[in-house]
Amino acid sequence: MLRETINYKGVAVTLTLKENYFGGDKYQTHHLEIRTENDQPIPITETGYKSIFYHGKPATMKEAIDWFYEMIALEGIDNTAEDLLDACGELTQEPIAPKQDTPYTPPQTMPRKALEDFKQTKLF
Repeated sequence: MLRETINYKGVAVTLTLKENYFGGDKYQTHHLEIRTENDQPIPITETGYKSIFYHGKPATMKEAIDWFYEMIALEGIDNTAEDLLDACGELTQEPIAPKQDTPYTPPQTMPRKALEDFKQTKLF
């Protein structure tokens, strides 16, 4: 069993990896457990606990930690840009005005005859 505690935005998160969780099962089921200190919520778990079973090659602790941060990023909640601004303090320059985009042009539609022919086509 491998265990490591990392710090995610001030929250202690313990990752525990257990190879062959069920002992001799032919599928080699492994387990990754994620627990936060005092059951604090983080983006990938509202309860502070997450349990993941997986098959195949057992993960290394580095792979588990990389996976953890990838899942945080995929949740779309990891506000890295905001964190960087908080760390740097207030902006000292005027914000840049957005560039004017060209007007939206809808895509060309399929000619009605071709659409009707396609509807007539029997696929099966």
